[in-house]
Amino acid sequence: MPAPQSIMYTISKILDLAVLGLLVVFFIGVLAFEVAYFGLSEPIIPIPHEAEPYFEVLPWVILGLLMADIYVKYVKLGSDWRALVRQHWPDIITDPGVHADQIH
Repeated sequence: MPAPQSIMYTISKILDLAVLGLLVVFFIGVLAFEVAYFGLSEPIIPIPHEAEPYFEVLPWVILGLLMADIYVKYVKLGSDWRALVRQHWPDIITDPGVHADQIH
């Protein structure tokens, strides 16, 4: 049976990849539905307007996954808030792909 730490690490990586994938989908939705931001009158990516409600919910799903990722890291560190902030502060304030050991 794998150690609980490796399971938490795997869950954290899966959440990171899910957030990254949903961010790509979100930006595709921006290019399809929010063309006025770019000064265009026609969508860059044509997506039927029936799909727009799904794209409106997407930021909340991404936020939920980011919160779940922070919680998994919190549990992995033995519920120590100070260790969480010390070791994973880039995950808290930036994107999920940046870790403290990568920042110089």
